[in-house]
Amino acid sequence: MKYRRVLSVSIVLMILLVINTGCNNQKQVNEGQTVINNNENQKTQKKMIDDLKQQVVKFEEENKKLNEQIDAIDNDSVNQDKAENKDGDLIYREDKYQDIVGVKSYESDCSLMMFPYSDSEIIGTSPKEVRVISTGTNNLDEKWALVEDLGSITWNRYGYIKIEGLSDQVEGKFDYDSLDVEMKIGDIKIGDMKEKVISQYGTDYAVIKDGNGFLIAYNDEEGNGLDITLDSRLSRVMGVRTNKEGYLTQDGFGVGDNALKVCNHYKAIYKYDFTEALYFDLGNMYMMMIQIDTEELNEASKITKIDIFPDWNGIFNTDNQE
Repeated sequence: MKYRRVLSVSIVLMILLVINTGCNNQKQVNEGQTVINNNENQKTQKKMIDDLKQQVVKFEEENKKLNEQIDAIDNDSVNQDKAENKDGDLIYREDKYQDIVGVKSYESDCSLMMFPYSDSEIIGTSPKEVRVISTGTNNLDEKWALVEDLGSITWNRYGYIKIEGLSDQVEGKFDYDSLDVEMKIGDIKIGDMKEKVISQYGTDYAVIKDGNGFLIAYNDEEGNGLDITLDSRLSRVMGVRTNKEGYLTQDGFGVGDNALKVCNHYKAIYKYDFTEALYFDLGNMYMMMIQIDTEELNEASKITKIDIFPDWNGIFNTDNQE
């Protein structure tokens, strides 16, 4: 009986030992398998990286070949443009950097052309002063400029001229710095810069061009407001007029005021001519015109418009003062 117990205990111990040994062996097997799996994963990842690097090199080579093909096509196109100058193939390539822009004088026999070619249709005589919009090259490698003819009052104000002959020697219609025209309407007087006009009244204006310059109009829906003519060469105020109440001269007169009172005031200061209209000589070749709502100036007359502009017709070259 004693030996059976000892045997039983021995058997139990042996079983436990076997189980424990088996577990340890399985643990070692699992740990070994994990190491193997990690090594395989590293090898797989390295292979993927190597494959991606090879693809990158391949794509770079293909991209280089495509760029070379594109350059070759561009060169063929340029050479073809230069070789052909047929109707419909009038090329004008604008310069990448526009260094010659703005108002320029022009001294050349080149007429204003419809296209940038010497055999193109002539749409205007050789301009004297132009506003350069852009410069470029035709398919004959000739340099041309797209311009606005500032001296033209026709519809054909825009065209091409050869770039030779353009000069920065530009003069305005007047020497505005030496002008002494005190009269002003609103905050604007003769000789003011365009920038001052915009700073005072904003950018909500319409633009009307004429032979003497261009006019910017701050008008309401009825067309009433403040009109300012700018010298197109220098962008300085060359004329100003108003037909709306609220824009006053420096003496405090404006549209809607009694015209007889205003005229009597200015007759004591300036020479005047009432032969055809109510004109006042402001000096320096400038004049002021007052329009009224009656045919003749009388005590009931109201001012409808005040206009300050150059004395183009020389009204005050002779003594016409009444």
